[in-house]
Amino acid sequence: MKSILHCKAAFLSILISVAAFAQKEITVTSINKKMSRGEQPGFRTFIPEGKLKDITSAYKKQLEENTKVDAKDIGGELVSYGVMNKNFSSKPFTVFSKFLETPEGVDMAVFVTEDSATFVNPASDPDKLVALKKSIRDFAVTQYKKIVSKHLEVETDELNQLKKDLANKTEDEDDNLKDIGKKQREIDNNLAKIESNKAAQVSMSDQINRQQTTVNEISDKKSSEYQLASKNLKNYKSEKKSTEKESEKMGRKIDDNKADIKELEYKNEELRKVQAAIKEKIEAQDAVVRSLQQELNGIK
Repeated sequence: MKSILHCKAAFLSILISVAAFAQKEITVTSINKKMSRGEQPGFRTFIPEGKLKDITSAYKKQLEENTKVDAKDIGGELVSYGVMNKNFSSKPFTVFSKFLETPEGVDMAVFVTEDSATFVNPASDPDKLVALKKSIRDFAVTQYKKIVSKHLEVETDELNQLKKDLANKTEDEDDNLKDIGKKQREIDNNLAKIESNKAAQVSMSDQINRQQTTVNEISDKKSSEYQLASKNLKNYKSEKKSTEKESEKMGRKIDDNKADIKELEYKNEELRKVQAAIKEKIEAQDAVVRSLQQELNGIK
């Protein structure tokens, strides 16, 4: 009962974690914010679950595409000169970017100027405005997809590992069942042999008694007939003793096999408990994976 409650609590914890990771809409909004050139118009977006280092590095790489000038961190601001984007402008332009990491993700502010004096704002050329906002949003969406994809990969690996663990435990149970069957067959065979030996021992006892009578009836104890009869009597007794020892040995083997079967049955009982717990975890983990897959599919 305690194990079941523990699994249900873990399942609830996973669902809460998934809910916390629920899809958030990616938008780009106009802002006026203080930056290295004073308070200027710019554009803001938010990348859920993003990490400052990863987002800054990715945007730096994007800004440096089609330009020979490296983007630089100047006073906590990523500055890139000579940026090229034909969808936005046929001329190089300058991009100032600021990033702020929060517990929920990374807040990103972008300021763009073509002449180092006037920054793109809601009143700028509509085509340029659309192109710039699309570029920022596309970047944020791409990063968000990467984050969710990575999270999905980790959770899928965990799900696959749980399935592998279940398969291994099931295989262990099957192996134990095979061993139980093998040992039970050995018990049955030994029981049959013991019964057969018992019948043989009765026959041997009769034979020994008859032979003992034969020996007793020979008066010449030095004759070859007496020596042969005595030798045969000794062989009959030895054969009977061997049969008795064989039965004793098989009896001990039966006891050992019964003890082994009892231990294997206990192991299988424990294995079934473990399998039940793993199945609950798989059910919960599968819900996590499906939720993340839906989230990833919904990012546009």
